[in-house]
Amino acid sequence: MQATDFTLAGDGDLLIENGDFVLSHSDGMHQEHILRSYTGFWRTAPLVGVGIEQYFGATVHPAEIKRAITLQIEADGYQIISLDVSFTPAFTIALDANRTR
Repeated sequence: MQATDFTLAGDGDLLIENGDFVLSHSDGMHQEHILRSYTGFWRTAPLVGVGIEQYFGATVHPAEIKRAITLQIEADGYQIISLDVSFTPAFTIALDANRTR
């Protein structure tokens, strides 16, 4: 069961086509918002957020980042299929998760 929501353009603004809001599957967008937001960012869910930017350039083990991501993504009702965090050549996250509720 995939969630549907308003589609956001690359700049984060609502996507509008033919004068109407565009709807699309939004699981990937929701996961990205969880990764980018910090705890306290969402007033209605103050414990949600990984704050992934805090790990950029930090000396932290990938397992710590995986743990933070896993806790947040699973708490939001997803089952993680695969998760890979890499620092070489650049900081990358590959996440595949399915909605369970």
